[in-house]
Amino acid sequence: MLFFFRRSDIPDGSQLVLNVTGDTDKVAQVCTMSVDQNPSAPLDPTQPLSLQSPHAYAVELDITALAAATVTIDVSVTASGGVRVGVPFQQEITAAANDLNTIRCDLATEN
Repeated sequence: MLFFFRRSDIPDGSQLVLNVTGDTDKVAQVCTMSVDQNPSAPLDPTQPLSLQSPHAYAVELDITALAAATVTIDVSVTASGGVRVGVPFQQEITAAANDLNTIRCDLATEN
């Protein structure tokens, strides 16, 4: 299943935070990113991602169940000073072994 999280006009220096909780020992997580349509190296989804202006970011978090699992994914953008940008995203996923779920984050910083 594919889930989308979109934000625009994100202040320079904000952070994208991805958080996966639940049966995390039963899933494999792979996180990739493109900046202005240029792919980068895989990311550590447990670390916040700094967003710099003016760029467009595409971040994908693939979660593959190694066994039956239930996880909750939280996605938010936080500006400097800890102020949230927009409404955070939360999705609970119950998956059978080998199920793949993807969270796609399309983000645009302010010009």
